[in-house]
Amino acid sequence: MIVVKGLDLDAAGLDRLARKLGDPVVLPADYALGSQFKATPSVSSVGNVVADGSVMPNHSASEY
Repeated sequence: MIVVKGLDLDAAGLDRLARKLGDPVVLPADYALGSQFKATPSVSSVGNVVADGSVMPNHSASEY
């Protein structure tokens, strides 16, 4: 996981940054809970908003 405060990168930019630091680990789709970006599967979105824009009830970040 990479967290950089104030850095505004899209998925492709984050993937490029990660690759400068080493080889990213691409999770199997089942483990990524469907949150991977199609063009950059090494990048996953973590949050409580699902693809349709609704909020996931009782979400716990510890699930990741």
